[in-house]
Amino acid sequence: METTAEFLQVTTSLFDLLIKYDHLAAYYLGYELWNQSVINKIREVEKNQWHNFFLVSSGSLNDRILNINKSWYFFHYLLTGYKALDKPDNFNFFHPLISINQEDKLPFINAILGGKCLFYGYYILVRYLTSNEVNQITDVLSELELFDVIERLDTGEYKDYIYDSLSDYPYYDALVDYYKDAADKGNAMLLWLN
Repeated sequence: METTAEFLQVTTSLFDLLIKYDHLAAYYLGYELWNQSVINKIREVEKNQWHNFFLVSSGSLNDRILNINKSWYFFHYLLTGYKALDKPDNFNFFHPLISINQEDKLPFINAILGGKCLFYGYYILVRYLTSNEVNQITDVLSELELFDVIERLDTGEYKDYIYDSLSDYPYYDALVDYYKDAADKGNAMLLWLN
C-alpha cells in the first residue's frame, strides 16, 4: 500500500482547541476512539468552549478531507525541488513555507509537507498550517505557472511528466482549489501522510 497525503480544513475556533489540546487531534481524526474519561477531562477544562469542537462544516469528516493519493510525491518535488526522502532534513518541517530553492534557484512552495507538528502517534505525523500560512500558500499557488518550475522535470525520473499546464496533472487543481476554499473561509489546515 502506498502512502497518501491528506488535507483537512478546520475552523479557527476548532484550530485553537486543537493547538491548545494537541492530543485531541488523534480523537478528532479518528485515530483514537473517544471515551467518556477524555470527554469529561476536556469538558472540565473547557466548559465554555466545548461547543467549538463540533463547529465544523456539515458532512462527515471523510467528506471534507482532500486525499491527493500518492501524487504527493510528484507535487512535493515539483513545488520544492526535493524528493520526499532525498535528504534526512527533508522531513524537518522547519523549512520555510515559501522561498527559493537554494540549489536550483526555482520557487520552493512547501504546500505538501509544510507546517508545524501538531502531534505524532499511531504511526502518523499530523502537521498544521495557520489560516495566515494557508493564505500565503494559496497566493503563491494561484500565481504559479508550469513555466516557473518546468526545469525540474527536464531531467531525471519526471522527464516523462511534462504537460502543457499544471492543470493537466491529476489532483493539482483539486489541491489548489482546496487551498483557495480554505483561504476564502479563513480556515487553518491539518496535513498528514497516511
